[in-house]
Amino acid sequence: MPRRSRAETVVACSLAVLAIFILVLARAFHPGARVAATVSGGGSATVSGGGRPSSCPSVPGPAAAVGYCDNTFSITNFTKSNVDTAGSNAPGFMLYLQNWFGNASNPVANTINADGSITNAGQASGGGTLVSGAVITSSPYFRGMLFGGGGYFCATFKLSSTEINNANGWPSYYLFSGNHIRSFHGGNALDQWTGTAGGYEHFPEIDVIEYFGSSYGNNRTLHDWHGVFNATCVGHSYCNDQSDAAYPMGVNSFTHYHNYCELWVPATASTNGFVKDYYDGAQQGSALTWTQYTGGESQPPPPSDQPWLYGILDRDWMDIAIGGSSDSSTQILSIQVWQASGANNLRN
Repeated sequence: MPRRSRAETVVACSLAVLAIFILVLARAFHPGARVAATVSGGGSATVSGGGRPSSCPSVPGPAAAVGYCDNTFSITNFTKSNVDTAGSNAPGFMLYLQNWFGNASNPVANTINADGSITNAGQASGGGTLVSGAVITSSPYFRGMLFGGGGYFCATFKLSSTEINNANGWPSYYLFSGNHIRSFHGGNALDQWTGTAGGYEHFPEIDVIEYFGSSYGNNRTLHDWHGVFNATCVGHSYCNDQSDAAYPMGVNSFTHYHNYCELWVPATASTNGFVKDYYDGAQQGSALTWTQYTGGESQPPPPSDQPWLYGILDRDWMDIAIGGSSDSSTQILSIQVWQASGANNLRN
């Protein structure tokens, strides 16, 4: 290569500095500019603003960070085409009326509003609550969708009142064991703990948020339920290991729209599973973790103090439930789920 003169070298260096300056400015004013980065789980990928993989730039950051790029469930406009407001349990809807455990569905509990939101009044028995999976009397014992393999579950809603009489139920948004629901209604002991006597059940529940009124506050709770109904833990329906926390928000905040999300990542043989709570996009508290639960006889009950406590979540399919109470209705703007794929979900 021919040697450059000193003047040519100075010009070349100046142009290089100018190019770098322009690139820095571009990154500053265009935060979506792509850069190489390491993403959760190891390896590298191209990401764009907010740490999102380029393959799913419109996905919320917590979901994208773990590769949950498939929006497997989304209602941002509630209609009679996607909500079974009549309680028919017919195929084709996205939300149904809760009829679990003998509760009678309550069609009058839901009102679709002109802005595309839905107001749910609920009832003490839970019969008006909206669910992704309702009960039917023949196999596979549910209608709708149950979610498996992890996900980022979000709902945006507000309450009509902060004064709650818990005897009338309470507003809540939660994920409940599809295996337990189906077992109760004839599903051949899908929640049976392997290696135990018949009737010893094991199933999870995630309360993304339960609001108990201005005197009692709110809870976000992960449950590991187990035992023979009304027998193993006398005086209780089932034995219960749980982890509780609360959203650090004032009582009046509940009457304004907020986004509540739960991130669930299953454990593997080499990585811990975990759940994280998010309020308006901000993580609340620390992750709750567990090691892989295989469901075999090498992991007998009880789960208390075991590293795999709560790991039953990874072996279940979860039913979304959301609703208000007779004291405080819940006005819902949207319900959305992001997952790695919908391959592990159950649909009927």
